[in-house]
Amino acid sequence: MLIAYDVREAAQKLEAENHRFRRFLKTHADEDTLDQQFLELHKELFESYDCSKCRNCCRAYDVSLEDREIAAIAAAKGFTPDALCKQYLVEGLCGYLYYIAMCEPLADEEQIQFCREYINRNCNHFKQLIISCGIYHMSSDDIKLSYELMRAWEVTKINCVKTLVFDSVANDFWTFSSLVAEPSGYSLFDTLGKIAAGNEFKLYSQYFADHTTSKCTRQKYKDFCDLFGFTFDEAAISLLKSFLSEMYKQSSIQEAEREHRELIENTDFLPEQICMIKEYCEQLSNRFSDRSSEIVSDHITLFNSNEFCFELSRKGNERLQNMIKASILAAVCRTIMPNIRTSEVNFGEPVTPIIEELKASMDGSLINTAIGSKNCFSYRERNEEKRIIEEFGENFLSGNIRDALFFISQTGFFVDFNNIDVRLRNITREEILTENTPDKNGIYPYVITNRLMGYFTEDELVKFVQNRQVILEGTCDLKHGFSSDCIGYGIILRQTQE
Repeated sequence: MLIAYDVREAAQKLEAENHRFRRFLKTHADEDTLDQQFLELHKELFESYDCSKCRNCCRAYDVSLEDREIAAIAAAKGFTPDALCKQYLVEGLCGYLYYIAMCEPLADEEQIQFCREYINRNCNHFKQLIISCGIYHMSSDDIKLSYELMRAWEVTKINCVKTLVFDSVANDFWTFSSLVAEPSGYSLFDTLGKIAAGNEFKLYSQYFADHTTSKCTRQKYKDFCDLFGFTFDEAAISLLKSFLSEMYKQSSIQEAEREHRELIENTDFLPEQICMIKEYCEQLSNRFSDRSSEIVSDHITLFNSNEFCFELSRKGNERLQNMIKASILAAVCRTIMPNIRTSEVNFGEPVTPIIEELKASMDGSLINTAIGSKNCFSYRERNEEKRIIEEFGENFLSGNIRDALFFISQTGFFVDFNNIDVRLRNITREEILTENTPDKNGIYPYVITNRLMGYFTEDELVKFVQNRQVILEGTCDLKHGFSSDCIGYGIILRQTQE
């Protein structure tokens, strides 16, 4: 006989065989004879078996008790029936257990049909339970217990898809129960608060992530109403969506405030960015170190980027570093543009012949640095692209610059960066309202994330955006000069018009 701790693992290994055996018994065995055989086996095996060492049956299985059975148990234990129910039984979960059994991915047709017939036979009783729970609000203990039962059931059949389905089924049961019990929605808002706390995005996505998900939610609610004998109301779906949208909006505002506060309180962020920028600018200055006779100094903006606060707070943000470096290189490119020969090329057009033509016009001038993007080459020119990258090696400065490629002489150009400064600026109210348009009721539809829409008042929208995003701005004094009128050549991609 198996020891207690090996029971569950052994059951999982033999799961398919057990299902086949159960189906065989249902169609071939006499019920009375089978019950007697199981009783005899139970007595024989459990005489020497300590159930308290395993307790899997107690954790994973539940029974439904009729009134006469409750009365008999209460009398035997010295309770009144009401006291026994209050202390030991959960009345509202009976319908839940049959509902999740119907929705189990591995359920066979016999199991689904049995659950549907049982609910139909007890439809009036279940309706009264659902209405009673809905009117007086779903108990937090009931909801907590339903998730515990769900997890216990999942353990017996490990399946990642099943986990997702069970999670949604538990939410469906409580959400739909509140919808049918009280059309005004007060109970629904209370129930959603218990289910969605900390999971507002997950729950909103479960029901209304896109058009397909919304249609599925409508159908599931209709099936729920048909199953338990309620009248389907289309307006209930709109009510559910508006409540979930409002909850997700409010949680998003609170989260944005927290993210903004964490960024502002992080006193290391700006000094770290300035240090990184100075180091990179120094590398560029050393690369173009020949000081020319005529030096020009301009105060320029290196970058001005709308950034999410949570992104800026993330350590080792490679995207941010690439953006800053690309912006600095773009500033260098704008500076040298007047002193190089350029040609515009249509997107997808071969660029190698044009590069060779421009190169020949330089009369043998030393070209030892490339700045720009590999995406300038068409897919037919991969070999040429590879050759140029290998030719310039470390002197191929890309930094995610797009749609241009310049070839220049290091000795023909001087550049130096001074008074580098980085600051955070709040987005103004005027900037936010200029970018967004209200509907006829003065409400601003705004995509919070992943196409999930929130509906904001003007003050809510300003508060949300100003806390969620900031303007990251970098400036410096740029000194530069040229040793000749032409220090190189390059191509610029001309984007085709749609």
